[in-house]
Amino acid sequence: ERARGGTALVTLEPCNHTGRTGPCAQALVDAGVTRVVYAVGDPNPAATGGAQTLCAAGIAVEQGLLEAE
Repeated sequence: ERARGGTALVTLEPCNHTGRTGPCAQALVDAGVTRVVYAVGDPNPAATGGAQTLCAAGIAVEQGLLEAE
């Protein structure tokens, strides 16, 4: 509830697969955040795709936080 309308700043693209827990991207959608900023895309082919899930849900997504540093 406190995350609703907020921005999530994370180091790795939120995952899009189910393992021991559900997909992180879907958890962010369910939490109601309106923006996600992450540093690098997930290199794991099984987990990638979270950014697309977030965008499809209408969440603003930015990749490359501090990429130039």
